[in-house]
Amino acid sequence: MKVIFLKNVLHVAKQGEVKEVKDGYATNFLFPKGLAKEYSHDIEKKISEQKQKKENQRRDIVEQRNEIFEQMNGKTISFELPKSEGGKTFGSIGEKDVIEKLKQQFKLHFGKSDIEMPDGHIKKSGTHTIFVKIGGGTMVKIIIEIR
Repeated sequence: MKVIFLKNVLHVAKQGEVKEVKDGYATNFLFPKGLAKEYSHDIEKKISEQKQKKENQRRDIVEQRNEIFEQMNGKTISFELPKSEGGKTFGSIGEKDVIEKLKQQFKLHFGKSDIEMPDGHIKKSGTHTIFVKIGGGTMVKIIIEIR
């Protein structure tokens, strides 16, 4: 019997493949578990349309990620920490502060786990580098300037 696979089946076929299988295997295992359907041109067309739709969505996500990368990479965010008369800073800049500034400056929302601060909370004046995860394993370098 010729079937089209709706899901990956280990050591048998991948999703969307059309294969000839034994009738008993198809009717007793593949069909009841929703792993395959009997082959027809209509089903093949529907599955190829779904694949194309998923591919388009994936491509859109990658394009959005690239736009965010271009928009943010290497940009500088400035903070001011209170200082004593001797010039010593009080307080520190942490993930929450960075998230708030990113929201103001880029209109994007991030979680604490998206912010990577190699030196921990920033307590000294000067420039510091942090990284922001934007998905898909992509990280953006942001420069933090403390005055």
